[in-house]
Amino acid sequence: MPPITRIALFNPTAQIGGAERNLLVMCQALKDRGIACIVVLPPKGTLVDALQGMGIPTISFPETELKSGQILRVLWNCLRLWPRLRRFKPQLLHANSIFGMYLPVILVAVTRLPSVVH
Repeated sequence: MPPITRIALFNPTAQIGGAERNLLVMCQALKDRGIACIVVLPPKGTLVDALQGMGIPTISFPETELKSGQILRVLWNCLRLWPRLRRFKPQLLHANSIFGMYLPVILVAVTRLPSVVH
């Protein structure tokens, strides 16, 4: 397997809490090592502002859809999200919370990309 240089991270909220502080530290550490990150999260909040201030690109997606565990909604949201995410060409999908793991888990099954649920 070639070295991973592009990671898509999923976070179910745009506000900063403990998991989000860890996400910020992780994104900065990955960026410092030359690994590109993009974060899928709700459109407005302190986390979006912090990521943008660090130069980390984001994809806005509604919080209710990131947290939805209803299978038909998850499948529909994967179809809606994947074209936008595919342009980034991720090599790994990372769910930063079990509350936001549904989309990446289904995308992993379809794309066969490696994943992490943290």
